[in-house]
Amino acid sequence: MKNTVKFILFAAAACLMIFGLSCLFRSRACTISSLYEVENDSVQVFVVGGSHVNAGFIPNLLWENYQISSENVYSWNQPIWAAYYYLQEGLRTQSPDVVVLDVFAMCYGRSYIAPDAMVRDTYSSAFTIRPGLPLYGMAVANQRVDAEHELSDYINLFRYHTRWKELFSKDYFYNSYRDYGISTLHGYGISTAKIETESISDFTFVDWSEEPYSYCAEYLEKIVELSQKRGFELVLVSLPYNYEATEKEVLNWVEEYAENKGLPFLNYNGKDRDRIGFDPAEDLQDKGHLNYYGAAKVTLDIGAFLSEHYRFTEISESAKESRSADSARFNRIEKENFVMLSQERAPEFIREAVNDELYQLVLFIGDAETLGTGTAAFLQAAGIDVCDRTAVFIDYDGSIRAESAGDGYETVVGGYRFYVRDGSVLSNEREVCAPGTNAAVLYDALISRPVEYALVHEDGLEHTEFTLRFWG
Repeated sequence: MKNTVKFILFAAAACLMIFGLSCLFRSRACTISSLYEVENDSVQVFVVGGSHVNAGFIPNLLWENYQISSENVYSWNQPIWAAYYYLQEGLRTQSPDVVVLDVFAMCYGRSYIAPDAMVRDTYSSAFTIRPGLPLYGMAVANQRVDAEHELSDYINLFRYHTRWKELFSKDYFYNSYRDYGISTLHGYGISTAKIETESISDFTFVDWSEEPYSYCAEYLEKIVELSQKRGFELVLVSLPYNYEATEKEVLNWVEEYAENKGLPFLNYNGKDRDRIGFDPAEDLQDKGHLNYYGAAKVTLDIGAFLSEHYRFTEISESAKESRSADSARFNRIEKENFVMLSQERAPEFIREAVNDELYQLVLFIGDAETLGTGTAAFLQAAGIDVCDRTAVFIDYDGSIRAESAGDGYETVVGGYRFYVRDGSVLSNEREVCAPGTNAAVLYDALISRPVEYALVHEDGLEHTEFTLRFWG
């Protein structure tokens, strides 16, 4: 009996230790980090969904035009059962008046994305929310649908066991997601790219419906029941994209479901598509995602609908001030950062960074010979010895310095750690600069995050805009 008690106590202590270390070591930069950062009960609208939401809804634009506070509650390739638990996670700290649910997730199982063959991105991002009932409820749901998963998805200690090297003092506090400086966009991922027009297909002729995967229908019903239980209004939306015929069949089913349930449904892949002037060639960045121009159209239309049909609970003055400050930062993104993202030549790109006191830039040189004569001349004029395996820093005051960046080198730019391994420059285990190539990382102090990283070759730039998929 005594041994049994000892074993139970030992097992309980081991579980608590694993749980505690998992909470401590886990990365705070998840897709809803901004939701964890904002003041409690300061969000009036949740917009829930996958990458379509991240690319297709602009909370700062909603605030600027309608004074309605919102957050994008999303994860990559988010299935509807993950949406249900993400919504529950958000309700732990917020009491939104309205939840806008993107129904693309209803297409899983009736589309090219099948529940038993989801890419690892789906779950490697989905399970970065805080430990708690929503996290473990999502784990149980994944077991039910036989979705691909790993033990490290649930017990974060296995994934983050090396993160002790990167811990900050604020990591030791319970609500340590706050003050990580990535809440400015409130879950929006900005892009100005435009789709190749030959990629656009037309399935608007599909006017018949097809029932979704059974688990999708089940969890949509659970979300409807949750709205009734928690007292928020539910608005269904289909954010515009270049859909397949089988997906259009499911979206038609959702439209019938919404009508039967008496739920509003803004169908930008149906009846509302032409009304907002949606143009795939101008408003899509790729087959599945809106660019900034398309997202602005959708956001303003949803805002007009919300302001006309709902009344919102007043939020605190401090929350209002924070939102207005974030809008000012977003205006900077629209202006200065859009200019930087449109630069085609590296010398001008670097010169702009030198002249703007809010930019910090680091250029990793892997092959000095392919850097370009103009770029090399600019750096040499500043007293920099241009050679392989060098990190060149442009600080906020415009000063330029260089450091040797061989294997084992580490540096931090705006709170983001970069390190060199086997000739590659990495951040968060993602490759920024492959061996023998050159890459520039641009950090903006006002919005507290990198704007992009760009490959540099023969004075030209290949831009890659910041996304939480890369940096998170």
